[in-house]
Amino acid sequence: MIRTLSLLLLLLGLMAPTAGFAQSAPRASLEELEAAKARAAEEAYEKELAGRDLGYRDSIDYTIDDGVMTKEEMRQEAEYIFGLCANNAFQKSTFDCRCLSGAFLAERERLGPSAMQFDIMQKLTNSEHAKCANTASVAGNTYSMCMEYNKYFRELARDGVEMCTCAANKTAAEFGKRPVLDPSYVGMLNTRYMIYCSDPQNRAKDKATLKAAQSQPLGLITKKQN
Repeated sequence: MIRTLSLLLLLLGLMAPTAGFAQSAPRASLEELEAAKARAAEEAYEKELAGRDLGYRDSIDYTIDDGVMTKEEMRQEAEYIFGLCANNAFQKSTFDCRCLSGAFLAERERLGPSAMQFDIMQKLTNSEHAKCANTASVAGNTYSMCMEYNKYFRELARDGVEMCTCAANKTAAEFGKRPVLDPSYVGMLNTRYMIYCSDPQNRAKDKATLKAAQSQPLGLITKKQN
């Protein structure tokens, strides 16, 4: 929120000019100012949702008054889902709460009020249709855990950064392909790729594979001419 407000002040030209510059930064366009204001308002609202005591609200709570779930009530339910995610440390570290809320709303609009909230969330977080993996957070958590492991159990090794970078990237990539809201699943991926990446030969093989892929022209298949 503070970062966004600072950006907004900068865009408005209210921040003091930096010493050594003869000219001030160009003023932002009206569209840029409006976009910055919208982002600030959205971040403030999401922070408010994350701090609420949400209690428990199921799908029926949005239809109990008149038996109908309006578009606005569907949006309110999606906000509730965002709040649940934002207040759950593990869920927000493995799934993008904003993306998950949007995906839930899309499913609710597609399926209508008869679909159970739990069933929609199971589809989005624990099935082959799961989406919205927070790969940046997963990578960061894996890297931190791996470096902590190196600190206590591989203190003489000099390849900790390389090992943990490898483990973080591979864990995040695998989780991104098949995200599951399950601590044991994430733990299994961490263990698998920390073991894999502790072997310098495996890391070298991955680098060679990546280099070969980068050297191959995209969309071009080469073959021996007759």
